[in-house]
Amino acid sequence: MKFVSELIIMLPGGDNWPAWWSQMYEKYKDADEFDYEERLRVVQGMMSCYAGMCSFNDTNYPAEIERFKGEIYLKLEAEARKFWKLTGRKSYSDDEFSKFSVGDKVHLLKDQILFIDRMGAEHRADFVHDHEYSIVENSDLEITGMPLYTVQHGHTYRVARHTGLRKS
Repeated sequence: MKFVSELIIMLPGGDNWPAWWSQMYEKYKDADEFDYEERLRVVQGMMSCYAGMCSFNDTNYPAEIERFKGEIYLKLEAEARKFWKLTGRKSYSDDEFSKFSVGDKVHLLKDQILFIDRMGAEHRADFVHDHEYSIVENSDLEITGMPLYTVQHGHTYRVARHTGLRKS
């Protein structure tokens, strides 16, 4: 988590973000190194500042800091996945799946988990119509390590995890 201390040093004064990041970094350092639940909560808290109006993500900084902000988020995602796995929750490795490709046609699977958000909440596809979607992007990995895709049907875009989709 040295990257968080580097961010704190880089941030200019004049807003609340240096103090906020310092507080979160102290919480992380104060957590027992084997308390994976607490470490996961702190990392998820750090990630939460990237979402919503007036978030850290919305604050404009010089180009070097903006680039580093993106790198920090990717590193936080990796830390969250690591602690998720260390807590004993179901986790996946990238090589467990034969990934869909951009352009593949898929259907959402009813009653399946559509995705698990960064806080660990499950979002289910409980209202699925028999629409055919197209994979438009291999989005990322969710907190469990499962591949995520952006799918499109007409003007509707959704995010779905690998096991929430069936190839047409």
